[in-house]
Amino acid sequence: MAEKTGEQGFERDWGYLMRFLDKLEAAAEAMPPARRERLSTLLATKRQVCQDIRAVLGGNDKLTRTDAVMGAAPDDLVPRSRLTVGTLLE
Repeated sequence: MAEKTGEQGFERDWGYLMRFLDKLEAAAEAMPPARRERLSTLLATKRQVCQDIRAVLGGNDKLTRTDAVMGAAPDDLVPRSRLTVGTLLE
């Protein structure tokens, strides 16, 4: 199997993912208002993350909107193996 590289290598996968997210949005329309709002918010966030992933795959190594929302650049994140109570309190 050929290795997928860059944004172009994932076009079919992105298509499946976007159609799936569209189906979830359609399903949200039948939900009670609070659940619909929560699902809509989650889906909007997921779509933004997907756009940012595509940008990185396309060669953009700058901070993305997702990084800003998360409050850290990827280089600033502490690997899970180094997390201790002390590091969480710093």
